[in-house]
Amino acid sequence: MYLPTELKNQKVLITVKTYPLPSSKYEELVCTAGLLEDGKWIRIYPIPFRSLPYGKRFTTFQWIASNLIRNSLNDFRPESYRPTGDAANSIKLLEHWGYKN
Repeated sequence: MYLPTELKNQKVLITVKTYPLPSSKYEELVCTAGLLEDGKWIRIYPIPFRSLPYGKRFTTFQWIASNLIRNSLNDFRPESYRPTGDAANSIKLLEHWGYKN
């Protein structure tokens, strides 16, 4: 297995954010991907990025921490996860790679 089914307080360095897409089920979504601390690739979907409070919006090359669960019902890819619960409450912004805040 690529990664465990559930990842608690997982740190992810965000490297990819797609342009927001309209969704009939979720309003508007962003596919996000990045690297775990051990270098493994992870995809996080769905993220309702524009509906996140401004203080919860992350940028590329920023570390975040979140509780994640495998998105196996909707996605066959082993690296595909989704936030557990509400994304606004489960994402913690951490340091930005490349400079200090």
